[in-house]
Amino acid sequence: MDNLTDDKEKELKEKVINEIVDEIREKRKSDADVEDNSETSDKKDKVELSDKEELSDKEELSDKEELSEKKELSEKKELSAKKELSEKEELSEKEKLSEKEELSEKEELSEKEKLSEKEDFSEKEKLSEKEDFSEKEKLSEKDKLQENDKVSEKDDKSVVHSDSKSSDKKDESEVALIPFIDPSVEKYKNKKKKRKKAGLIFLASLLIIYFAGVIYCANFFVGNSKINSQDVSYKSVKNADELIQSDADAYTLKVAFRDGSVTLKPEDIGANAVLKENIKDVKKKQNPFLWFMYFFNDSKFEVEYALQYEDKSIDNYLNKLQYLDNDYMVKPENAYVKLEDGEVKLIPETEGTLLDRERLKDVLVKAIDDYTPYIDADKEGCYKIADITSESEPIKQTVKRAESFLNIKAQYDFGGYIYQIPKDELTRMAYIDSTGNVKISETNVKLYAEKFAEQFTTYHKDREFYTHDNKHILISGGYYGWQIDGEAEGEELYEEIKKQRDFVKTPVCITEGYTLSDTNDIGDNYVEIDLTDQHVYIIRDGKVVYDSLCVSGNESRGMGTPGGVYPITYTQQHAILRGPGYETPVAYWMPFNGGIGMHDATWKSKFGEDYYKYDGSHGCINLPLDAAGEIFQLVEKGMPVVCYWEDEITYLD
Repeated sequence: MDNLTDDKEKELKEKVINEIVDEIREKRKSDADVEDNSETSDKKDKVELSDKEELSDKEELSDKEELSEKKELSEKKELSAKKELSEKEELSEKEKLSEKEELSEKEELSEKEKLSEKEDFSEKEKLSEKEDFSEKEKLSEKDKLQENDKVSEKDDKSVVHSDSKSSDKKDESEVALIPFIDPSVEKYKNKKKKRKKAGLIFLASLLIIYFAGVIYCANFFVGNSKINSQDVSYKSVKNADELIQSDADAYTLKVAFRDGSVTLKPEDIGANAVLKENIKDVKKKQNPFLWFMYFFNDSKFEVEYALQYEDKSIDNYLNKLQYLDNDYMVKPENAYVKLEDGEVKLIPETEGTLLDRERLKDVLVKAIDDYTPYIDADKEGCYKIADITSESEPIKQTVKRAESFLNIKAQYDFGGYIYQIPKDELTRMAYIDSTGNVKISETNVKLYAEKFAEQFTTYHKDREFYTHDNKHILISGGYYGWQIDGEAEGEELYEEIKKQRDFVKTPVCITEGYTLSDTNDIGDNYVEIDLTDQHVYIIRDGKVVYDSLCVSGNESRGMGTPGGVYPITYTQQHAILRGPGYETPVAYWMPFNGGIGMHDATWKSKFGEDYYKYDGSHGCINLPLDAAGEIFQLVEKGMPVVCYWEDEITYLD
């Protein structure tokens, strides 16, 4: 009977254990499915997880109820069997103790393995996804509760029956020893292996590329490489050398002159271009092990060129140069000062095109040695300059002396009218000698004096005149005015001019006028006699201050008074007028045209009208006594007397 009972209990326990194992496996499988599907949709995972939790709770509750029923049934069976087994228990205490110790060790080992698996699983879940970890942790806690319940159930059974307890412990140990295989862990391990493999492949690729670059850049120039601004990137030493050599061979030197330019080529002087540094040595300056650094930084080098030639080849070239031909070159001229058009003019030096051969040669040689592509002969000081420039001190002193001469006041006094010799006339009378001093030309002074005499001589010349009633007329005749002796004036003017000082002088005259103005030589003080109207007007300061009727020469006897302009010869009181067959005393005598003059005529009772035609004078201007007295007081020697007949004058307006 005991054997029958033990078999049933064993079957029942195996059935329960198998159900528990199946449930655990189904839960873990569902967890793996949840993990795989978590990548699809976060919201779906949460819903499925919630459903599984509810299902798990229900299953757990069902398991607990089932276990409780089984536990009650077992307890009843155990109680019925206690009596039967009491003797056996006593006999097998030692065996039980041994089994307990063995079971205890197995439980401890099982618990350690479970904890180890759970910790490993927890760490793997943390590495994959934090959200899955929290969900699996909950499931793990539930698993622990189930295992603890089972352990407690087994402990209780062990109290009832040592054989059944020992068997239960063994079964539970077998369950506990079943390895926990999580699909996510396997997936993580696979990913880790793939990553590690990819990293190794990437690292190997980098090493291959790096060493390939090292090998390549050991024989070729790296990127961004330039020699003398020529791009030699990725070129071999040979190709780079050919490129730089061709650049050196292409050298030319342009020489600019004042009146043209030439281009000198190496073959013109039989020169060969060479590099002062080997391109191979330049390549060694690049570190091939750091080739990748040159992608971010320019690698620039300068290699100097040189032309190999003989010194005499330069001389031969210069001998053939047109710009050094004596017939072609123009000598520079010194700066100088001249007097012209009333000004002091500084004429600057002329540069010319006269080259300094030795200086030009030195400049050419230096330019060729330095591989200079362009030079300006003028800027390099290859031209000979004038001895005296506009900035020279002697020139400045000459300008100062010339300006001093040109500023003198050379004046003539025509009876109160001052005339100053213009500066343009002064510049014609003087010149600057070779020592920079102002010299006076006697010939030119005398030429000016003749010109001056002609300009200001009014004697026997027609004159424009405005009558008392503002009629603009042209008067001819008479012998009034200025008559300048040009030759004598030239002598005096030269003596004054050569002193180079201010002066005022009266011109040397044969006859002198009463005055002079910009319009005529009559001025504003004169006597106007209208012979047609038989009227005399005294003008002072341009205004009529006195007038009177008169009687002129008797035309019927051929003694008419002539027109023209004449000066008053003198004035005299109580004079006796004598002529053929007469001798007449007068109170006031004012002659102006030889024996013709103005005087009082007390023997006449009528003046004006046309009495002159039949009762006129011998040619004089007869006046009433009181009028003659007034006029005598208003005139003086030299004052012009303007006489005109209307039929003899020309009206200008």
